[in-house]
Amino acid sequence: MALIATVEVVNFVRVRDAIRLLRQPQRAYAVSPRFARALLPGRGREIYPPWRPRPSEAGMLATAGRRDGWGAPQAHRVVVFATWLDDEPRHAHLERSTVTERWLGVFEPVHSHGTLDGADPLGPAARGTWQERRGSIFTYGRAGGSFVDFVHQNNRVVEELRRMPSLLTSFNLLDLEGGFGVSTFSCWDDLDMAMNFAYRASPQHREAIRRHREGRYGKELYFARLALLDSEGTICGRNPFSQTRSDVEPDHAIVGNHGRGRGAGRVVRARGADHEPEQSLLCRTG
Repeated sequence: MALIATVEVVNFVRVRDAIRLLRQPQRAYAVSPRFARALLPGRGREIYPPWRPRPSEAGMLATAGRRDGWGAPQAHRVVVFATWLDDEPRHAHLERSTVTERWLGVFEPVHSHGTLDGADPLGPAARGTWQERRGSIFTYGRAGGSFVDFVHQNNRVVEELRRMPSLLTSFNLLDLEGGFGVSTFSCWDDLDMAMNFAYRASPQHREAIRRHREGRYGKELYFARLALLDSEGTICGRNPFSQTRSDVEPDHAIVGNHGRGRGAGRVVRARGADHEPEQSLLCRTG
């Protein structure tokens, strides 16, 4: 039985409409998904490369003020992570007058581990291959222990993440229900590069994994690797998968084994605007 995951990003005119979707995401669909969780992304429009370097040791106030998707939540924007069995993936049913922009990514789950609310929303299910495919990484965690230390370490990870080849966009996701949840979402032209970053190329990410295993960052952690099937619409004026690896190759990538993936992946549709956006919380990707 095929299982599909969708990630939908919706920007609203009014905060109250965003809160309605945030609180009751299941009700937004004509056919209820198997699972749905709504989260608030970090604010700002500077979510695409090239990125400006940020101080990795910035304090809490400076971090909250970031406008690149890694600061305080964007009250008008909601991200819905949903899973489906049998039914075709579909948009949330929202009045057009309430929405200014939306993007829908459709994915084949290829790997997951951990729990979200005590279970894996993607499992058990047959999984496909992820090598040499485009896709996204979705993580979910509940902050605990030293939150200040958590934020500082995350800043260090993000600075290394943004020097990684194949990264198309990334931002944090905040969940205020059932405890303070801190999650991440990133899009990659090559999922091999995401794995290389997580386990080989980023010393700060490996340190973050070590601290989490010691119990310093909370108890619940979830990770999903998603291979792209379709990408429709825009986030901050751009379809994130309208870019290619050559468009975002940094001048100085982190030294490491970047794997054999070439970013070609399978043929997917990427429908949406392809123009520059208005302006040129532990980040886990594996």
